[in-house]
Amino acid sequence: MPTFTRRTMIGTVAAGAAASLLPSTPAAASGTVKPQVDATLTRAIAAGFPGLVVGAFDGNDGYVAGAGTTAGPGSPKPDGRTIYQLGSITKTFTALLLAEAVEQGVIRLDDPLARYLPRQLTLPKPAHGEIRLRDVATQSAGLPSLPPNLLTQPGFDPQDPYATYTEQDLADGLRATKLVSQPGTAYLYSNLGVALLGQAMANLAGTDYANTARRFATSPLGLRDTTLGLTSEQLARKASGHATDGTPTPDWHLPTFAGAGALYGTVDDQMRYLHALFGQAPVRLRPTLKLVQQPMFTPPTTANLRLGLAWHMTPLPTSKRTMVWHNGGTGGFTTFTGFCPQTRTGVTLLTNISKLDQVDEISVKLLDALDARHG
Repeated sequence: MPTFTRRTMIGTVAAGAAASLLPSTPAAASGTVKPQVDATLTRAIAAGFPGLVVGAFDGNDGYVAGAGTTAGPGSPKPDGRTIYQLGSITKTFTALLLAEAVEQGVIRLDDPLARYLPRQLTLPKPAHGEIRLRDVATQSAGLPSLPPNLLTQPGFDPQDPYATYTEQDLADGLRATKLVSQPGTAYLYSNLGVALLGQAMANLAGTDYANTARRFATSPLGLRDTTLGLTSEQLARKASGHATDGTPTPDWHLPTFAGAGALYGTVDDQMRYLHALFGQAPVRLRPTLKLVQQPMFTPPTTANLRLGLAWHMTPLPTSKRTMVWHNGGTGGFTTFTGFCPQTRTGVTLLTNISKLDQVDEISVKLLDALDARHG
């Protein structure tokens, strides 16, 4: 397993050796999960989704299936290996990098974020204390969603809004950024905050975010299709994105905001990820995977919400048991991954259209139905 240090990574491990402890493919359906997934696919296609893939499990009963097309009429039906932009589910991997560095004893959650950022990135100063690593990972740093200069940058393209935003632009934007609240006191979802956490983790590892995520998270977990850069073979399996109205739209590129939303992935990989979070992971990664799921922040003014490291925790509609989840979206893709630790049920949905509210609704409905079978 690679090791975080203050500036460089030392040590390697064969990814296959670690990944061999994870299921190579999601389990085949053996009970009641398949009809629930099939019904979800039918509802989504009827609601105008061009294509989607859904994976779900209830204990050892698991199923993955797709519907629609990957790129319009005449293109293949998507399946568990079809590649989508994950959007903000990337944030859970950025949090995993943080948790791994904590477990290695290199950093602490209460360390100031500024200590690990590239030197040119200067944070706004709170009235009291500092912005901690814990704060950005639990969406309680008080930072706004975006830096003030992102939408006004030269060459800004609303169809690919982060593409030309450079690290120098980020440095300039941070100098004009004002905190909305005192760190650690309120929930305020911030793409900027987790992008900065990604910058800090890459800086700590002495490389870029893509390599940091691969070496410390996706490769050890055997998630071969969860990546920032796609090979030609992976590009051939990628779905084409669509805006909310169904018109084709380009992928987003997030060179400076990579830790907030740049990863691609598949439902098969998300299913492996969920099983890893339930303990089916290399032994030395299990404490890291447990750490990200621990409640770290309870917003005082947001009912029924707790935050782990990136993961949100809210009650399921029927049983009121805890659902741990994250969603994501880019201009042409929407994603959801969630699970209930108490009943060992999980759901992941990836689609190539921007429909965040609808994806949340049908994903939670599926997870709630699987969970409710446990009384």
